[in-house]
Amino acid sequence: NALLWHSETQKVLSQVRINPPPAPTPPIDDDEGIVAKNVSFKFQVTDPFEFDSPELSEKAENAIKNEMNKIYKLKDDGILERYITTQIKGKNIIVDAYSSIDAASDETGGGNVKECKPGKVMRKDYNLCLSQKRAETIVNHLNTEYADIFGGAKLIAKGRGELESTNSMKEKWGHPDQVAHKNAGRVATKEDRKFVINLPDFETTIKSSD
Repeated sequence: NALLWHSETQKVLSQVRINPPPAPTPPIDDDEGIVAKNVSFKFQVTDPFEFDSPELSEKAENAIKNEMNKIYKLKDDGILERYITTQIKGKNIIVDAYSSIDAASDETGGGNVKECKPGKVMRKDYNLCLSQKRAETIVNHLNTEYADIFGGAKLIAKGRGELESTNSMKEKWGHPDQVAHKNAGRVATKEDRKFVINLPDFETTIKSSD
């Protein structure tokens, strides 16, 4: 209610009822039940390779399978095919692979991978070659075992060479610390023998399950 006053006599002239405006009718939401879905994968597997080997271990194959299952789960939301079509098919996808540092990089060295010229090049150059072989192994494995995902993409192998970490052994070959590292099975640097794939991010919408 509101009162009307005479400005000079200060007497009430009338009482007026003011009704509030009607509540607006809520708009019809054509997108009701639709929610945003952000998909981001950083495909990383540590310790997929034995020391001085470009071959995948059984443990590594299982780790890759676990990572791939995260992609296959997109099928539950009905967006797997959309993800493959818009983010994978026709795209260049980089596969990065690394070697660990298990002795001084700036001395002649190497191991058993003949294509990498062991004993004829600096250890860092041998390890660069080794990391490239590892990247190629991953690319071949993904193209063979997961062609339904990556068949339309161009997977590019990139050997990144030695991965420096707090566990790196930088002493020269034959140094007591290097020998101890070798005798321990070089387990301290196993996580540096890894690969990483940064798959494209994906933003879409899905129907809510509520």
